[in-house]
Amino acid sequence: MTRTRLVRATLARVALACAALACVPSRAPAAEAEGSGGIMIGTGAVTGIYYRVGNAICRLVERDKRAAEPGRAAEPVLPCGAMMTEGSAVNVAGLRAGTLDAALVQSDVLAHAVHGTGSFRGRANGRLRTLFSLHGEPFQLLVPRGLGLDGFADLRGRKISTGPNGSVLNEVFAALMRRHDLTEASFAQVLHLPTSDQVQAFCEGDVEAVGMLVGAPFAPFRHAIDHCGGDLLSVDSQADRALVADTAAYTPIVIPRGTYPGIERDIATFGVVAVAVTTAEMPEAVVYRMVRAVFERLDDLRAMHPSLVALDPRRMVTDGLTAPLHPGALRYFREKGLL
Repeated sequence: MTRTRLVRATLARVALACAALACVPSRAPAAEAEGSGGIMIGTGAVTGIYYRVGNAICRLVERDKRAAEPGRAAEPVLPCGAMMTEGSAVNVAGLRAGTLDAALVQSDVLAHAVHGTGSFRGRANGRLRTLFSLHGEPFQLLVPRGLGLDGFADLRGRKISTGPNGSVLNEVFAALMRRHDLTEASFAQVLHLPTSDQVQAFCEGDVEAVGMLVGAPFAPFRHAIDHCGGDLLSVDSQADRALVADTAAYTPIVIPRGTYPGIERDIATFGVVAVAVTTAEMPEAVVYRMVRAVFERLDDLRAMHPSLVALDPRRMVTDGLTAPLHPGALRYFREKGLL
């Protein structure tokens, strides 16, 4: 077995064991020197896009090497493994503890982690660094078809679910309510259903609006649109655009027509961005190679999932980067004229 395969097999076994324990394994940082022991990337649930994207990045990293040239030695393979985790907050914790070398994190969670706000109150982490952003995760607002709703403000007097208390989704609803001068008393009913129960409640008529902050298409929403008379509501009023302009973690997003069967119009909304993150301790040479591997094989990455099709290198160096760029990423972007 080659060294690369051995490292990846070891990472995979650790990932499987850790998945059963819902943890990130304790280990020394793998990338103390280029090619020394491989890179561990924290992702998300094995069924989710973060896990697929993390594995795709690892494949690109391991393929990216330069042959020897006069005055320059050949680059060794840089082994890489994707760790299934419980998501952004766990990934930030893994980066702080040094049990992960890199991770995929939502831009709003990253902002809270950097500044010590939200669920990270009192635990600011100024050592986090970004590599690049990836796909947008739009705020998708599911409502019944045919009610004549034009925007978020039209939900006044309706039954809605804003997601679990303390969740990122709940924060988005709260921010929208403030911008539209609404409170929970403005609605007929406000539920805080677990995200896994929201679509069922919608299909059973218990709520008239539910939201998700997730890549499109989102399979449960497709089901609700196909079988429960669902539609998507644009969230693009003047108040909504002002919220996006004032919130570094948010970016405008358009869900293109045809993303969901039967919705033949663009849905203008906003959302967060998935960001590849590391720490200031990650060697510049390793980060440079990771970024180079992705940007020089961007078509391969775009082919991995519908959410990645629209990746634009110019936006990947600006959108949702709520922590400073790592020097290794900066060097590559400047060399290529992206900054």
